[in-house]
Amino acid sequence: MHPDGRTLFVSCGNNRDTHHHTYSFDTKNHKWRSHGDWVLPFRNQGYFDGELDAWVGLRKDGYVCACRVPSRSRTLAAQPDWKMAKDELFLEHPGSLGATLAYMGNARFCLVETEELEFDGFMLYITIFGLKYSHEGELQPTTRRTTKSCRVARNLLQFSPVAFWL
Repeated sequence: MHPDGRTLFVSCGNNRDTHHHTYSFDTKNHKWRSHGDWVLPFRNQGYFDGELDAWVGLRKDGYVCACRVPSRSRTLAAQPDWKMAKDELFLEHPGSLGATLAYMGNARFCLVETEELEFDGFMLYITIFGLKYSHEGELQPTTRRTTKSCRVARNLLQFSPVAFWL
């Protein structure tokens, strides 16, 4: 969602990464707009954070990144500038099934990673962290990180939790 509160940005492409494009949809005027042959740097949903003045999301490789918000009214020749946090927030367990990110406000986020255990079910790893820009302009997690885990019984054929914040 664009900071204007009414425009959704959507990136799409094929599996071979040869054709990409980004569009926006103005929910007030019900109109689509093309923004160029590029994709946003994160997979799934990005969240706008006013303190960082950027969208924040997870990249395909599992790193957290922040992307400048493009103009609603212009087409860009290239992807907007973005920065990737160098610290790994994923725990990357051998049975990792992936992770989801939820925005908690004020540059705070919750990362939920799921690990499939061989016989016991699943393990959830929940990491709460903040983000800020360093003096050099690099994106970095704040030092106050909290990680907790909990075991989930194997009562389902598939288990795919999604983090959200109300």
